[in-house]
Amino acid sequence: MIRQVVVSVISLILVVGVVIGIICSVSNDVRKREQQEISQQQRKAVTRFCVPAEFKDTCINTLNDASTYDPQLLLKATIYSAETAMRNLFNLSEALLMEATNNKDNSSKMNLEDCKETLQFAIDDLNTTWSTVADNELHNLHTRTDDMMAWLNAAVTYQHTCLDGFEVETNPFSEQMRKAAIEPTQLTANALSIVKDLTTILGSLGVTIQPMNDRQPIKNRRRLLQAANDGYPSWFSAADRKLLVKNEWTPTAVVAQDGSGDYKTIQEALDAYPKDLRGRYVIHIKAGIYDEQITIGRHQKYVFMYGDGMIETVVTNNKSAKFDGLNTMRTATLSALGEGFVAKHMAFSNSAGAEGQQAVALRVQADKAAFLDCVIDGFQHTLYTHTYRQFYRECYISGTIDFIFGDCHCHYSEFLDHREEGDCQSSQHSDGSSQGPS
Repeated sequence: MIRQVVVSVISLILVVGVVIGIICSVSNDVRKREQQEISQQQRKAVTRFCVPAEFKDTCINTLNDASTYDPQLLLKATIYSAETAMRNLFNLSEALLMEATNNKDNSSKMNLEDCKETLQFAIDDLNTTWSTVADNELHNLHTRTDDMMAWLNAAVTYQHTCLDGFEVETNPFSEQMRKAAIEPTQLTANALSIVKDLTTILGSLGVTIQPMNDRQPIKNRRRLLQAANDGYPSWFSAADRKLLVKNEWTPTAVVAQDGSGDYKTIQEALDAYPKDLRGRYVIHIKAGIYDEQITIGRHQKYVFMYGDGMIETVVTNNKSAKFDGLNTMRTATLSALGEGFVAKHMAFSNSAGAEGQQAVALRVQADKAAFLDCVIDGFQHTLYTHTYRQFYRECYISGTIDFIFGDCHCHYSEFLDHREEGDCQSSQHSDGSSQGPS
């Protein structure tokens, strides 16, 4: 009797084991099929996603590691990989800077200091782009492509600015820096190409696109270069339009050399920039010649600076590449980095002349910057339109070799005069077009 019970129990266990084995086998087959389907979906999504990429193999290899076919996650992975690669290049420049400092190699030290600054700007822009993708719904993300293209184009430009200091093969760090720059160059270029063609990509992946008030699709528009009916660019706010139409403003700070204002120098007024600013920081610069080299910092946003006239209020300096041993970007009389900077009724000059070689009067690295009724005067490399969106209206810009140069998304409107137009280096845009003075 006991033997029969034992046999029965063993038989039951064997049967249950067989059943469990069959179930496990079926489950494994189902899981494998599901994984294969997911893998196929991912490969198809990645292939479609990488169609506009400049470096397709790099794009596909990067996104295959992401293990997703969600377009939003693929876009985040594309931008994140570019940011990671840019951080690696930044870290290398930091390490080489220490080496150059220890070796008292001042030329390399200066170039690497510029690299650290510009690569940090590139990292910031890539991070801002990633946050924009993360914070927006996929179906209306295409409404932010103008912003993302401006940031990504800037990231590319900043890397190029860094590498400009390592064009000479005799520089001891040229090979290292240029080799290390290949990956961030390719990944950032891919991100820019994908964002530019985002509407088409999302459509090919079956994502329903939010209508944009009957405007043309992103890929067929050039809003970065368009001006509205009132002559201002489309990214100009209504408040800024009203501000610039006025000829009377209430200044936050007044600069006057004779002591009749709040400050005697422009830099003093900028140093007083409030940390909790809301709205614009309005600086009235009374008539006079201000011999200063000024930087409007990246944190000093929405500065509006106006003078008593393009002849009466003049900011000038004479820093140059030849006489001061500076890189071109460091020679600028005024460097505008803070977003939304506006200048009106004043002049910016670099008096280094022909012998000084590269000597910038105005360097603009401020997104959505505007200059109205301004003189920008120099000889070689007068106006450095470094990057981002910029607007120039009724300005007099003078110079000779490459007297307008850079990589901004510029709109030039109603120039009063521009000399030596044939020598002007027009600005290249991410859509492949170029825009010079008009």
